[in-house]
Amino acid sequence: MRQLFILLCLCFNMGAYAQSNVSTPASAIHNFMDKRFGMFIHFGPVTLRGTEIGWSRNKEVPADDYDSLYREFNPVLFNADEWVKTAKDAGMKYLVITAKHHDGFLLWPSGVSAYNIANTPFKKDMVGMLAKACKKQGISFCIYMTVLDWHDPDYPIHSPHDTLHNVKGDMPRFVTTMKSELTELITRYKPDMLWFDGYWKSPGQMLMAVKFISI
Repeated sequence: MRQLFILLCLCFNMGAYAQSNVSTPASAIHNFMDKRFGMFIHFGPVTLRGTEIGWSRNKEVPADDYDSLYREFNPVLFNADEWVKTAKDAGMKYLVITAKHHDGFLLWPSGVSAYNIANTPFKKDMVGMLAKACKKQGISFCIYMTVLDWHDPDYPIHSPHDTLHNVKGDMPRFVTTMKSELTELITRYKPDMLWFDGYWKSPGQMLMAVKFISI
């Protein structure tokens, strides 16, 4: 049985905390290290503004403007086969797509959250097309998934610049939503690797990673 390699990319505060709770097989780590070179794609509606995904929300781009960009997001020139071919021709052995970044937008048609690509003018399943193209061209397909969401009213932080927590947030409900989205990604697209991000906002939630290894 193929084992899913869960890479805990814990920006800003990467330490032994999560590593002590998740045991990744040595063979999986060596396999990833052997690949050495891959493509990491940050992509979403904010591409229309040319600013950083997630982090520019309520900074370079006002939150209301940022959150409405999906209504005009229509990357008609997107071609999954060409993206993957570009990576492969450059000698890359894996591709990572930001299926969900901190802005909360989903690049797949989710049954969990309406803030997803099915509700854009583009409508197509970008994650699914990239997964299929990677399999066809023989490189590893990997998914980046944040464990925080500044767009979700249940998450206690709504901006990277907030200093106060949202007292109306419902963290247990947010965790249920996040886990349901993650389950969709794993069961639909069978990624070779999951790349988590967002630990510094709520360290205890990283423990949930172990629950998905067997899916």
